[in-house]
Amino acid sequence: MRYRILKAALMASLLTWVGCGGGGGSSILNRLGTGTGTVVLLASDQPVCDVTSFQVTVTGITLVPQNGGAPVSVLSSSQPVTVDLASLMDVSALLTVADVPAGTYSQITFTLSNPQLTSIDFTQNPPVPATIAPTMQSLTVTYDISPVLTVSTNGTVGLQVDFNLLDSLSVDAEKNLTGEANLLAQAAPAAAAAETGFGELQDLRGLVQSVSTTGSGSFTGSVTIQTADGNNLVVNLTSATVLAGLTSGLSAMLPQTFVEMDAYVDSSGNVVANRLTAEDVDQASLQHAGLIGEVTSVTRLATGFISQFTLVVRQEFPAVSSDIPLQSTVQVNVAPSTTFNISAPEDNTAQLSFDGTNLGLGQVVTAHGNYVPAARGVPAVLNATSIYLHTQSVLGNFASLLTVGQDGKTGGFAFTPCSGVFQEQTISALTFSGTTFEGVTGLNELTTTPTLLVRGQVFFEPTLTSAGTVTLTPPSTVLVAGKVHQLP
Repeated sequence: MRYRILKAALMASLLTWVGCGGGGGSSILNRLGTGTGTVVLLASDQPVCDVTSFQVTVTGITLVPQNGGAPVSVLSSSQPVTVDLASLMDVSALLTVADVPAGTYSQITFTLSNPQLTSIDFTQNPPVPATIAPTMQSLTVTYDISPVLTVSTNGTVGLQVDFNLLDSLSVDAEKNLTGEANLLAQAAPAAAAAETGFGELQDLRGLVQSVSTTGSGSFTGSVTIQTADGNNLVVNLTSATVLAGLTSGLSAMLPQTFVEMDAYVDSSGNVVANRLTAEDVDQASLQHAGLIGEVTSVTRLATGFISQFTLVVRQEFPAVSSDIPLQSTVQVNVAPSTTFNISAPEDNTAQLSFDGTNLGLGQVVTAHGNYVPAARGVPAVLNATSIYLHTQSVLGNFASLLTVGQDGKTGGFAFTPCSGVFQEQTISALTFSGTTFEGVTGLNELTTTPTLLVRGQVFFEPTLTSAGTVTLTPPSTVLVAGKVHQLP
């Protein structure tokens, strides 16, 4: 499972955007042209182990009519989006919503630029990320749409593009990545589901630009956020939207507040939030930022409480890449006054605690605080005022069943993550009646040969001896699973 970058060449949810930052201020939801039908374009990806980032800038997207004619633009070079394909593990990202002429389309073409591949050398202490520009066969890629996409007058249709990074990166006979890439994907129309619309946008993040406490129809208000690459996105709220971290209500939310949302794209192409969590007010002018990434090393006090940890930065709000480059490491200092929170507490079905003793390797977190820029080869430092645990996807292989309830879903299993960040330690995955299974119907169908992609929240448990119906042997790493996907 483990793909290792050739050491001589590489030492190294809209869901998760990675951009150079900067205030473009344009809207990602562009009604282009005067067409009579709307296309909602979403992207997802198959993961690759130990490739932490495959970032590419999309500078143009066109649809090709089935019966000939000029390609129709749905995203122009004046409004590029930068996306990290490696982060789209079993989740979707919204690329654009655009009006196009009614008709039938058989192909989609992407124009790309500036591909960047990042891996981490876990033999170093702390682990060291390294980024290269992979050699791509072409920066213009065209995919067949199967079945064809039919856009009707005044209608809205979804188009899902599933990239396959796993098979897009060339490897040698020993499974080492060679640095060559041929970006593969499949494209197909997507129907809108009653509750989740055209697609769920988990971990949708941004800085608040404006707030409206009024809305039309079923919407009770909206929040305009700026995503990591500078695009603005309007997210609608309903009476069912759960608001967290807003003690004084939505109207009191300050500009530059960092928010994370669980959202979806409805049948009309609107982005709607199921949950909105307000975490902190991040302003680069005050050298205060929120850094999102993976924990790759930890230092603990004798009490077991974390004193500092190393974070590989995947995203930053606001953009402070001139001080803290993306895909670099930052030392996060933890004080007794640092607060610990869970960004999506509803995903913590096991009701596990998260504090300074439960932070561990492999977790994806946001650390908010004041920072000192990197200088002369010394990593940047962030003095954390608050830390938020995120829901994440972990790739690995099934090892054994731990317990199975009568419903076939409640219980747990052990699996071995392929990423070196977990240091080959087995993870105990907890499952519940509400856990979604894909590729299998339940725990009893899990097998050791196919790969598992498990999505949930990761906890380090130094003393816990049981959780749910699962017996633990501390210290252990526990994943509260919301979804278990056995890949084909």
